[in-house]
Amino acid sequence: MVEQTAPPPLSSAVTATMAFVLHHDPRGTTALGGGGGSLGYSGITPSAAVLFNVYAPNTIGIALSLNGAIPAAGGYTVTTPLNVASGNPINARVRYVSGGLQLSLTDTATAATFVTNVAINLPAVLGAQTAYVGFTGADGGVVSTQTISNFTFVPLPTLSLQSAGPDTVQLTWPTSIGGYVVQSNRVVDAGPWVDVPTTTNGELTVPVSDSDRFFRLRLVP
Repeated sequence: MVEQTAPPPLSSAVTATMAFVLHHDPRGTTALGGGGGSLGYSGITPSAAVLFNVYAPNTIGIALSLNGAIPAAGGYTVTTPLNVASGNPINARVRYVSGGLQLSLTDTATAATFVTNVAINLPAVLGAQTAYVGFTGADGGVVSTQTISNFTFVPLPTLSLQSAGPDTVQLTWPTSIGGYVVQSNRVVDAGPWVDVPTTTNGELTVPVSDSDRFFRLRLVP
C-alpha cells in the first residue's frame, strides 16, 4: 500500500516522489541514487523502476524508468480516474510474467482504479535472473510524505516438464525460489489439487499414466 501527501506548488522546488525499484547494481544494498529531483533513483544501474510523481508543477502520475533515468516534467502518465497525489491510501500491485509487467492501483477511499501493461524483458534489462527489490524517495525544496505499508513480494517460478525416459517425465523449477509445493490434479478447473511429496529440491520425476494429469506449483501460506 502506498500513501502519498503531495507538497504545495512551489516554483523553486523539484520533484517530490518515490519509486519501486528492481536493480542489479554491483553496489547491492548500498546502492543510492541522487537526491531531490533524482528521487534517490538516478545512477542505480542496471535497474527498472515504477516512479510515482506527486509534485503538481510536473505531470502527476506514474512512469516506468530504466537504469536510473528520470523523466522530464511531462514524462509521467496520468492515472485517471485515480489520483496518486490525493493523499488517500493506494493499493499498488506490480505483476511481472513472461515479458509483461502490469501495474494495478486502487484508491482505498474512493475505489477508483487504474491499470496499465508494459512489455519489458526484465532479465535482459537487469542482466540477471535475480535482483534487489526495494523503494527509493526524495524531496526537493518542499516536504512530502510517502508511506509504504503491507509490502509483500511473491516470486512466480516456472514449472518445466521434459521426458526422463520411456515411462517417466521430469518436472523442474528454480531452486533459488522457495516456499512452493508441487500439486497434481486430474482436471484443471475442478476437483481438489493434491500435494505431491518431493525428495529433491527443484526436481520431481513422475511416471507416465494412461490418463491426463496436471501439475502446478502452489505457494505455501
